[in-house]
Amino acid sequence: MTGDSRDDPFTIPAGPVTFIWTVSLAMTGRLPWKAVADQLQPGDPVYLVREPGNPHDPRAIQVCDRAGQPAGYLYAAEAGLLYLLFDHDPPFRDRSAVESIIGPGHSRKSPIIRVRLQLDLTSATTLVTLLAILVLKDESFPRRFDFKLNPWLLPLLALHQDYRRGPDHFVLPGAIVEQWRKLTLEDEPSGGSYGSSD
Repeated sequence: MTGDSRDDPFTIPAGPVTFIWTVSLAMTGRLPWKAVADQLQPGDPVYLVREPGNPHDPRAIQVCDRAGQPAGYLYAAEAGLLYLLFDHDPPFRDRSAVESIIGPGHSRKSPIIRVRLQLDLTSATTLVTLLAILVLKDESFPRRFDFKLNPWLLPLLALHQDYRRGPDHFVLPGAIVEQWRKLTLEDEPSGGSYGSSD
């Protein structure tokens, strides 16, 4: 993202960055996912798999164990955001793993997943844009994303705080708005085919 200092508060490292997000899984108490989810242990690798043919949600993302067996799904809010990232500029590596298991004292055993996606500059820029447009204004924004684990996203936290202080006068940086335009132009039909060839 480029621009003057007011318009471009983001300096995304040119090298790969890692996006880390702790999420819980849905559907782990139902068959057939329960059998796989019950076998997961902290530290086990898992992989995020888009499921565009899912009749209930074409933006669904399954979480699969190392053998490729589905253990559940991301909840819709998390899946929707990551699906857009994967659709536009997918990460070049998924190093997600089971972080912990919620067990005794809860109604069922459920894995907590630490999503670890390695992003190049293009996919990191897309993620920053998606977060700024889709979740920045949400009151829960600071709690949903661990900025200690994602220090490269700290400019978004500052923008969130600016918005909370004065939403009537808040303006997104031009670089984010321009990147959003590029992303949405890619989604517009062009000459009978989906997407833009530009």
